[in-house]
Amino acid sequence: MRIVFMVLLLLGLSRIDAQADNGIKNPSDPEFGTAGYVLEGCSILAKGPQDGHWDELSPATKDQLWLCAGAILATGQIMVNQHEFCAPRESSNMESYRVVSKYMRSHPEELGYSLGGVIYEALHQAWPCPPAEMKKGPGSPGPSTSKE
Repeated sequence: MRIVFMVLLLLGLSRIDAQADNGIKNPSDPEFGTAGYVLEGCSILAKGPQDGHWDELSPATKDQLWLCAGAILATGQIMVNQHEFCAPRESSNMESYRVVSKYMRSHPEELGYSLGGVIYEALHQAWPCPPAEMKKGPGSPGPSTSKE
């Protein structure tokens, strides 16, 4: 049993060393969950894939790119469900990426803040809901379809 534990421990430590060599932050790093950590990845994400350009990115930049995409999609879904922002029906995920990336570049003073909070502000400011739709809360009916 000790041998199995030691092997697993060594494998885990080698993974941490490999991440450090690649520039990938450990989730325990204080900078990991900030907007500043993923700024480069979000900026690249907002431009979209360009002829295999993403294949040439460093592991650390790819990590930032995918962390940014996942955070935007997850935060956006929670916000939509709670009517915190109302993107146009024809908007795409790519537009959300652009909105967040632009907001981050325009508000460098917020790069030390939590990534989720910055995403919230970016989407909320870009696509506010009409007052009647805001803060209905989870489980409430979605946006009104009546034409009153």
